[in-house]
Amino acid sequence: DEMSKHRLLQTAPMQYCEHASLNAVLVYYCDWVRHLGADVDVKAAVPQYININNAELCSMVGNLLENATEAITQQTQGERRLKVRIRYRSGPPAALFITVDNTYGEADTSIEQIDGDLVSTKHGGTGLGTATVRETAERHHGTASFEHSDGMFRASVMLCLGHSSHLPFPSRMTGTWAVARLG
Repeated sequence: DEMSKHRLLQTAPMQYCEHASLNAVLVYYCDWVRHLGADVDVKAAVPQYININNAELCSMVGNLLENATEAITQQTQGERRLKVRIRYRSGPPAALFITVDNTYGEADTSIEQIDGDLVSTKHGGTGLGTATVRETAERHHGTASFEHSDGMFRASVMLCLGHSSHLPFPSRMTGTWAVARLG
């Protein structure tokens, strides 16, 4: 019926976190992966204002989710899963923790490394996305690691964001849930 198709009556996009730009990236990729029939599990506790440039944050998380989405898209058998955890800790010092775990088709995709860097599945060189994530983490005195085993790819990122007292609404700087790394 025509009335049910009206755009104002369709369900609102998922609200994963208060950070509007990051939330938009999460909605885009998680909806895409969900549309592929994957089980999507996202928990994000990130306030609207944190001490990192929006473009830098969204580029980094977008790289991680684009890689995960591509791996799930190429998967021809087995259960498809995406698990994302993003938690902001107000500190001091403030920190951001990001984990993205996704399935990939071991039979469909071989994950190779050259000198510790992942080889791109799109071209012959090392992956620019993971290198950019690693560089962003290092620029923020943090770390980025990438592991794979048993058909599961795991990306873990930690950023030190320093003190956030100069941000517009410091009283909103909370992130209250804990995340356990699944092994």
